[in-house]
Amino acid sequence: MSETNVEKEKCLLGSLDISILEAEKRANPVLNIRDFFTAYLIESKVRDDAEENDDGFAPISLLWRRYSEFEQLQQYLQAEYPYVIIPPLPEKKHTYTWRNPNSVIHDITDPDFVDRRRAGLENFLHRVASHPLLSYDSLFKKFLTQENGWNETLKQEGYVQIVESKLKDLTVIPRFVSMDSQFKNLSNYSKQLENNLDSILKSRSKVIEQTYTVDMLHSHIGRLFSEWSVIEKYLGDGLQKAGHFIDTIASCTEATFQDEDVIVDQLKEYLFYTSSIDAVYKHHVRLQLQIENLKTSVKSKVEEKERIQQGKATVMARLFGALQTKEIRNEKVLQLDQRISEDENKIVELEESLKKFSELALEDFNRFQRQKDSDIQETLSSYVVQQIKVARRGLNAWINVKNCIETIP
Repeated sequence: MSETNVEKEKCLLGSLDISILEAEKRANPVLNIRDFFTAYLIESKVRDDAEENDDGFAPISLLWRRYSEFEQLQQYLQAEYPYVIIPPLPEKKHTYTWRNPNSVIHDITDPDFVDRRRAGLENFLHRVASHPLLSYDSLFKKFLTQENGWNETLKQEGYVQIVESKLKDLTVIPRFVSMDSQFKNLSNYSKQLENNLDSILKSRSKVIEQTYTVDMLHSHIGRLFSEWSVIEKYLGDGLQKAGHFIDTIASCTEATFQDEDVIVDQLKEYLFYTSSIDAVYKHHVRLQLQIENLKTSVKSKVEEKERIQQGKATVMARLFGALQTKEIRNEKVLQLDQRISEDENKIVELEESLKKFSELALEDFNRFQRQKDSDIQETLSSYVVQQIKVARRGLNAWINVKNCIETIP
């Protein structure tokens, strides 16, 4: 995320430089089996041009975090700020890979992949630190400065139980509710964005596979030219040089693909963002469902109250011949009135919460859209520039091959 894409609102990233300096493979000391994990060194440094440091950050803070701790932070933010589109984490394992049996490029312990994930985690911290609300969360600040005991802070504050409860709610698929049209549109947009990016990434993987196959065939042709040159007295020198230039087409193929992967990771980030948009939508559905359930409950209690007032016996009363005196009926009516009043008050509270949630969620979605438009434009531009470089390199190679053939004496 470039500095030009940081929102103009006041945020932590305006006064603090956050970097993940390195990734380190470590053995798990708890388990007896051979188990490893990767730890990441986070540096938080107060900027020299920072106007203020009201948060009490040390000039420089260094601490290590595991990927699982980043997951805990993200889940906490999602539970604490359900109306915010929480930034996603980078992939833990390879997705949208291309089949190359001769390479370990898809190994999750591969240094290039680990470094890409390091960059993705750093980007995640930048996203949170550039958000006008999330950046000032107290537990996020502790995540950057309190290496030991951060997990205990989550437990002591009861956030672990809150996170588990709210995340469980998000996994429940509710029955149909009458949804706000703006949130229907938000959900539809999220699905369409996910489908489009998914299709683009799958197509790109196929292009990579085909390109790799063609480049390897060119490499084979280059070797054949070199072998052929041995038996030719007149053509030999030209064929050998031409074979060398054909080889260069394939020699940098995997390095080019890895450079391209860094750009494609930025598209993956917005693919993963759709899950965060969906979480906001589901929370809105859950609030709406609570209101509808309460309204249904109130309607049922009102109908029961009317039956009692009219002296109509319930099915159970008729079956067992139980008689209700006027005093009993009056007492039940009073109890129902109290319960109806309580439910109606809850409805008012929930409707106010839903209104506030909707306002905040739509405001944050608009912020997200501005961020996404700027980032996607930059990403696509970088991708095009990358393809132009590859095309020029190929063109230069074939021009050199042509010159080698034409200059044969």
